[in-house]
Amino acid sequence: MRKVPKCNTKGCDESRLKKPGNNTLYFRYCAGHQIKAVLSKQEEERHKDIKGLEKMRQNPRKTPQERFYQSRAWLNCSRYVLLHYADDDLMVRCCTSPHLQYHITDKSIHCGHFHKSDQHKSVALEFKNLAPQSYSDNIHFSGKPEIMAQWIERTHGEGTLEWLDRKKNQSMKLDKYTLGKISKHYLKLFNAELERRGIESPWK
Repeated sequence: MRKVPKCNTKGCDESRLKKPGNNTLYFRYCAGHQIKAVLSKQEEERHKDIKGLEKMRQNPRKTPQERFYQSRAWLNCSRYVLLHYADDDLMVRCCTSPHLQYHITDKSIHCGHFHKSDQHKSVALEFKNLAPQSYSDNIHFSGKPEIMAQWIERTHGEGTLEWLDRKKNQSMKLDKYTLGKISKHYLKLFNAELERRGIESPWK
Protein backbone atom coordinates (compact mmCIF):
# COMPACT_ATOMS: atom_id res chain seq x y z
CA MET A 1 0.00 0.00 0.00
CA ARG A 2 1.34 3.41 -0.96
CA LYS A 3 2.42 5.55 1.98
CA VAL A 4 0.45 8.82 2.28
CA PRO A 5 2.85 11.81 2.19
CA LYS A 6 3.06 14.13 5.17
CA CYS A 7 1.81 17.69 5.28
CA ASN A 8 4.28 20.28 3.90
CA THR A 9 3.80 22.51 6.93
CA LYS A 10 6.93 22.48 9.07
CA GLY A 11 6.38 20.55 12.30
CA CYS A 12 3.09 18.98 11.16
CA ASP A 13 2.99 15.17 11.09
CA GLU A 14 -0.54 14.88 9.68
CA SER A 15 -1.13 13.18 6.34
CA ARG A 16 -1.86 15.31 3.30
CA LEU A 17 -5.47 15.80 2.21
CA LYS A 18 -6.41 13.57 -0.71
CA LYS A 19 -7.81 15.30 -3.78
CA PRO A 20 -11.51 14.56 -4.39
CA GLY A 21 -12.19 11.80 -6.90
CA ASN A 22 -8.54 10.71 -7.14
CA ASN A 23 -6.86 7.90 -5.22
CA THR A 24 -3.27 8.88 -6.00
CA LEU A 25 -3.05 12.69 -5.86
CA TYR A 26 -2.84 14.75 -2.68
CA PHE A 27 -2.84 18.44 -1.80
CA ARG A 28 0.33 19.91 -0.30
CA TYR A 29 -1.13 20.11 3.19
CA CYS A 30 -3.29 18.25 5.68
CA ALA A 31 -6.99 19.16 5.89
CA GLY A 32 -6.47 21.81 8.60
CA HIS A 33 -3.52 23.54 6.94
CA GLN A 34 -5.14 23.28 3.50
CA ILE A 35 -8.13 25.29 4.74
CA LYS A 36 -5.76 27.82 6.32
CA ALA A 37 -3.94 28.18 2.98
CA VAL A 38 -7.24 28.86 1.20
CA LEU A 39 -8.25 31.39 3.86
CA SER A 40 -4.88 33.12 3.60
CA LYS A 41 -5.51 33.70 -0.10
CA GLN A 42 -9.02 34.83 0.76
CA GLU A 43 -7.68 37.46 3.18
CA GLU A 44 -5.40 38.89 0.49
CA GLU A 45 -8.43 39.21 -1.74
CA ARG A 46 -10.36 41.00 1.03
CA HIS A 47 -7.74 43.77 1.04
CA LYS A 48 -8.15 44.13 -2.71
CA ASP A 49 -11.90 44.35 -2.14
CA ILE A 50 -11.47 47.32 0.20
CA LYS A 51 -9.43 49.19 -2.40
CA GLY A 52 -12.04 48.38 -5.03
CA LEU A 53 -14.87 49.69 -2.85
CA GLU A 54 -12.96 52.90 -2.27
CA LYS A 55 -12.62 53.39 -6.02
CA MET A 56 -16.36 52.78 -6.40
CA ARG A 57 -17.05 55.48 -3.80
CA GLN A 58 -14.88 57.99 -5.63
CA ASN A 59 -16.32 57.15 -9.05
CA PRO A 60 -19.99 58.23 -9.41
CA ARG A 61 -20.46 56.25 -12.64
CA LYS A 62 -21.86 52.73 -12.55
CA THR A 63 -19.12 50.14 -12.26
CA PRO A 64 -19.33 46.59 -13.66
CA GLN A 65 -19.84 45.45 -10.06
CA GLU A 66 -22.80 47.75 -9.58
CA ARG A 67 -24.30 46.57 -12.87
CA PHE A 68 -23.84 42.97 -11.72
CA TYR A 69 -25.73 43.51 -8.47
CA GLN A 70 -28.53 45.27 -10.35
CA SER A 71 -28.90 42.46 -12.89
CA ARG A 72 -31.87 40.07 -13.09
CA ALA A 73 -29.40 37.20 -12.82
CA TRP A 74 -28.28 38.33 -9.37
CA LEU A 75 -31.86 39.10 -8.30
CA ASN A 76 -33.12 35.63 -9.23
CA CYS A 77 -30.03 33.90 -7.88
CA SER A 78 -29.95 35.66 -4.50
CA ARG A 79 -33.68 35.21 -3.95
CA TYR A 80 -33.44 31.51 -4.73
CA VAL A 81 -30.56 31.07 -2.26
CA LEU A 82 -32.52 32.75 0.55
CA LEU A 83 -35.68 30.79 -0.24
CA HIS A 84 -33.78 27.49 -0.48
CA TYR A 85 -32.37 27.82 3.05
CA ALA A 86 -35.53 29.27 4.64
CA ASP A 87 -37.75 27.33 7.02
CA ASP A 88 -41.51 26.85 6.60
CA ASP A 89 -42.12 30.35 7.99
CA LEU A 90 -39.67 31.82 5.45
CA MET A 91 -37.19 32.64 8.20
CA VAL A 92 -33.54 32.12 7.38
CA ARG A 93 -30.42 32.03 9.59
CA CYS A 94 -27.18 33.84 8.91
CA CYS A 95 -24.54 31.25 8.00
CA THR A 96 -21.83 33.00 10.03
CA SER A 97 -23.95 34.17 12.98
CA PRO A 98 -26.69 31.51 13.26
CA HIS A 99 -28.27 33.21 16.27
CA LEU A 100 -29.39 35.91 13.80
CA GLN A 101 -32.57 34.97 11.96
CA TYR A 102 -34.60 37.07 9.54
CA HIS A 103 -37.55 36.83 7.17
CA ILE A 104 -36.14 36.35 3.67
CA THR A 105 -37.53 39.71 2.50
CA ASP A 106 -35.82 41.61 5.34
CA LYS A 107 -33.09 43.91 4.07
CA SER A 108 -30.93 42.83 7.02
CA ILE A 109 -30.33 39.44 5.39
CA HIS A 110 -28.06 39.29 2.36
CA CYS A 111 -26.89 36.60 -0.02
CA GLY A 112 -23.18 36.58 0.78
CA HIS A 113 -20.24 35.41 -1.34
CA PHE A 114 -17.28 33.36 -0.12
CA HIS A 115 -15.14 34.18 -3.17
CA LYS A 116 -16.06 37.74 -4.15
CA SER A 117 -17.89 38.32 -7.40
CA ASP A 118 -15.72 41.15 -8.72
CA GLN A 119 -12.54 39.06 -8.53
CA HIS A 120 -13.88 35.63 -9.47
CA LYS A 121 -16.65 35.88 -12.05
CA SER A 122 -16.76 32.11 -12.62
CA VAL A 123 -18.19 31.59 -9.11
CA ALA A 124 -20.07 34.89 -8.77
CA LEU A 125 -23.35 33.05 -9.34
CA GLU A 126 -22.28 29.59 -8.16
CA PHE A 127 -24.78 28.22 -5.63
CA LYS A 128 -22.10 26.59 -3.43
CA ASN A 129 -20.23 29.90 -3.20
CA LEU A 130 -23.30 31.69 -1.79
CA ALA A 131 -25.06 31.64 1.56
CA PRO A 132 -27.56 33.64 3.64
CA GLN A 133 -25.63 36.22 5.62
CA SER A 134 -26.57 39.16 7.80
CA TYR A 135 -25.90 42.68 6.58
CA SER A 136 -23.52 43.20 9.47
CA ASP A 137 -21.37 40.11 8.81
CA ASN A 138 -21.37 40.63 5.04
CA ILE A 139 -20.53 44.34 5.05
CA HIS A 140 -18.88 45.20 8.35
CA PHE A 141 -17.02 41.95 9.04
CA SER A 142 -15.85 41.17 5.47
CA GLY A 143 -18.07 38.09 5.32
CA LYS A 144 -16.34 36.29 8.23
CA PRO A 145 -14.53 33.96 5.78
CA GLU A 146 -13.23 31.46 8.34
CA ILE A 147 -16.72 30.73 9.70
CA MET A 148 -18.24 30.76 6.23
CA ALA A 149 -15.62 28.26 5.05
CA GLN A 150 -16.66 25.86 7.81
CA TRP A 151 -20.34 26.33 6.93
CA ILE A 152 -19.66 25.55 3.25
CA GLU A 153 -17.80 22.34 4.11
CA ARG A 154 -20.57 21.22 6.49
CA THR A 155 -23.36 22.10 4.08
CA HIS A 156 -21.93 20.92 0.76
CA GLY A 157 -19.42 18.31 1.88
CA GLU A 158 -15.69 17.95 2.42
CA GLY A 159 -13.64 19.15 -0.51
CA THR A 160 -16.09 21.88 -1.59
CA LEU A 161 -13.67 24.65 -0.65
CA GLU A 162 -10.96 23.12 -2.81
CA TRP A 163 -13.42 22.68 -5.67
CA LEU A 164 -14.42 26.35 -5.42
CA ASP A 165 -10.76 27.35 -5.22
CA ARG A 166 -10.12 25.66 -8.56
CA LYS A 167 -13.33 26.82 -10.20
CA LYS A 168 -12.83 30.48 -9.23
CA ASN A 169 -9.83 30.78 -11.58
CA GLN A 170 -11.69 29.55 -14.64
CA SER A 171 -12.23 32.12 -17.37
CA MET A 172 -15.79 33.42 -17.64
CA LYS A 173 -17.40 36.56 -19.01
CA LEU A 174 -20.61 37.71 -17.40
CA ASP A 175 -21.89 39.30 -20.59
CA LYS A 176 -25.53 39.96 -21.42
CA TYR A 177 -26.05 36.51 -22.96
CA THR A 178 -24.45 34.62 -20.05
CA LEU A 179 -26.31 36.64 -17.42
CA GLY A 180 -29.56 36.05 -19.26
CA LYS A 181 -28.96 32.30 -19.35
CA ILE A 182 -28.08 32.17 -15.64
CA SER A 183 -31.06 34.37 -14.79
CA LYS A 184 -33.45 31.91 -16.47
CA HIS A 185 -31.78 29.00 -14.66
CA TYR A 186 -32.28 30.50 -11.20
CA LEU A 187 -35.76 31.77 -12.01
CA LYS A 188 -36.72 28.20 -12.92
CA LEU A 189 -35.28 26.92 -9.61
CA PHE A 190 -36.99 29.72 -7.70
CA ASN A 191 -40.41 28.98 -9.22
CA ALA A 192 -39.96 25.24 -8.62
CA GLU A 193 -39.21 25.91 -4.94
CA LEU A 194 -42.29 28.14 -4.65
CA GLU A 195 -44.39 25.38 -6.17
CA ARG A 196 -42.89 22.77 -3.85
CA ARG A 197 -43.80 24.94 -0.85
CA GLY A 198 -47.22 25.82 -2.28
CA ILE A 199 -46.71 29.57 -1.90
CA GLU A 200 -46.46 32.72 -4.01
CA SER A 201 -43.34 34.83 -4.17
CA PRO A 202 -42.91 36.71 -0.87
CA TRP A 203 -41.24 39.56 -2.80
CA LYS A 204 -44.47 40.47 -4.65
